[in-house]
Amino acid sequence: MLRPFQAAMLRALCARAPAVPVLPATCSGTWRLASRAYRPLVRGGEVVVRFHRPVRAPDTSDPRAFAAFVRALERTVRGALPLAEDLAPTEDQTDRAP
Repeated sequence: MLRPFQAAMLRALCARAPAVPVLPATCSGTWRLASRAYRPLVRGGEVVVRFHRPVRAPDTSDPRAFAAFVRALERTVRGALPLAEDLAPTEDQTDRAP
């Protein structure tokens, strides 16, 4: 499940280095590698990392423009994730002992 973006942290980074482009990345399959106790569930699991086109952040002092920028980044990352039914662990994956 995609957690909400940390817009405040992104704003701070973009304000600190305005000339540096943002490189959006999507990671999928990581839930297969750890249980709720952060112990490995499976060996040889597949994690896919996809890097998207670099984008320039708008001026961080414009709240509307920056909010639109964050929404666009979230759509980009979310759009590269597999379908929701492919993200949820199956019962046998959650019950496996390490």
